[in-house]
Amino acid sequence: MKNWKHYGIISFLLIIFLMFIFVTCEDNKQKKCNCVEKTHLEEGESCNCGGENCECILKINVMLNEGTITVWKEIGVSIVEFNEMVDRLNTLPGALNTTQYNNFKNNFTEIRINQQIGVSHQGTVLSIGCNETVINIFKYLAVDNSLI
Repeated sequence: MKNWKHYGIISFLLIIFLMFIFVTCEDNKQKKCNCVEKTHLEEGESCNCGGENCECILKINVMLNEGTITVWKEIGVSIVEFNEMVDRLNTLPGALNTTQYNNFKNNFTEIRINQQIGVSHQGTVLSIGCNETVINIFKYLAVDNSLI
């Protein structure tokens, strides 16, 4: 009789132990990011969306075209790569004629510098890989898409 009570107590403790493991493991699962869109951060801020794998973009306050086009540095792009691309973008007014430059100013309000290869756009947002040349940017805008 004593062995049955002993086994019963051990079984009961084992069940409670297993329940505890399953409950605590549930808390350790990766929580999805709860940001609806990419969050723009100021320098020194950290991504506080909650959850894992949130896509936060570091906002760098660089303005082109007399302050009408904001340039963002996406995570993974170094400050040096970003600054080099901004320098290249600042040569665009000299590479474009007046009509092309005005079209560029009217078509885009935001430029995102990222680690991708190539140039793309969605609406008024132009995405440029950090190693793209002014020639490739011009080719995308003028030749491939007639955006300027």
